[in-house]
Amino acid sequence: TYGNWSSIFSFTTQAAPPSGSIVAGFDCVFFPAHADTMADLIHRTNLRWCGYYLDAPSQRLDTGWLGERSYLVDTLGWKIAPLYVGEQDPDPAFVAATDNQDSYNPSTQKGITDGNEAVAEMGPDTGATQQVYDRTTSSWISVPRGQGFAIGTTVYLDWENAPITVGNNTDYIVAWCQTVAASNYKPGVYCPASDIAVIAPLVTAYNVQFWANTWSGRTPNPDGSVGPIVSST
Repeated sequence: TYGNWSSIFSFTTQAAPPSGSIVAGFDCVFFPAHADTMADLIHRTNLRWCGYYLDAPSQRLDTGWLGERSYLVDTLGWKIAPLYVGEQDPDPAFVAATDNQDSYNPSTQKGITDGNEAVAEMGPDTGATQQVYDRTTSSWISVPRGQGFAIGTTVYLDWENAPITVGNNTDYIVAWCQTVAASNYKPGVYCPASDIAVIAPLVTAYNVQFWANTWSGRTPNPDGSVGPIVSST
């Protein structure tokens, strides 16, 4: 689920997942505004993993996830699926709101650039920082650029600009996957199930893990605005 916290609470249960079963989780664009929500979810529901949004071309920095990896993984025991929202959003309103002219400028070279950025964000804290919005304190804070994910973790390129055809978009995706595959991390692609048939043959050399989604219309953000890209899995 992408967007609405009430929908996350609506489908959770208190039963723990049996060993070897499918494990429940969620992906929501915004980190919860209350500091104890993630602790409450893992202790009182069957949810065990969550999406985690990195800084990326088509991703806003006020989502609140950046800087929370250690708390979620080391303190609470969550499993995390990191997401990198690639250059897929041509919506002029989004470009204006984020002042990001690279929200939709896909190419082979940008795929390499963005793949390297994703690897740097997945990696260790090197002292570089960035300013992000902390939703629990309603303030902008400084967090490490490197989020400290374990070597071998899969990072997913979020691509929901569908339907896809071979061209600049696939050039970008292939270059991003190739770049990540050459690092200590593994490439994944989060995309509509209908696009996997187009993308998969182009990235067979990089052992890409696919995460299929389905579209369900647009979900309001907490501030009442409508996000540019919305899906559910």
